[in-house]
Amino acid sequence: MPSNFSGTWNLLSSDNVEGYMRALDIDFATRKIAKMLKPQKVIEQNGDSFTIHTNSTFRNYVVKFKVGEEFDEDNKGVDNRKCKSLVTWDNDRLTCVQKGEKKNRGWTHWIEGDQLHLSTSCEMLGWMNHKLESRLLAEIINNLRYADATTLMSESEEELKGLLMRVKEESEKLA
Repeated sequence: MPSNFSGTWNLLSSDNVEGYMRALDIDFATRKIAKMLKPQKVIEQNGDSFTIHTNSTFRNYVVKFKVGEEFDEDNKGVDNRKCKSLVTWDNDRLTCVQKGEKKNRGWTHWIEGDQLHLSTSCEMLGWMNHKLESRLLAEIINNLRYADATTLMSESEEELKGLLMRVKEESEKLA
């Protein structure tokens, strides 16, 4: 049975907000302001229908969706991009895949104890549960400098060694 996310949730802490916002091309001043905010999420859940309000002293954002139904999302107040979003249940987690200008963008919400967790991703930042393919490597390497933690996955040990060598070479170029 999926979790009940209804309630008011206050931010306790956040990690790698700077890297995520950089991946979204959010300007320096806005990133600095956003890092200081303690937004509140108000989630209204009626079965598989959700309204999520994210409120702060700087900006407010509202998204409405039904699990399993793709919808047009206007991220006005976040990064002002439009995308196609699809939210699905992954056991007791809500997972959203957003298709648009930025690749591998999305988020996952889950509850542990009395805390709501949110993991975000954009262009392989934040969390990396995706299998990496060689054609994505150049884009991923360009963004590694923003990542707090990176996981490389491959189908073979040889492929993994090759990926690690490419990351090392590209990192040395950036150092």
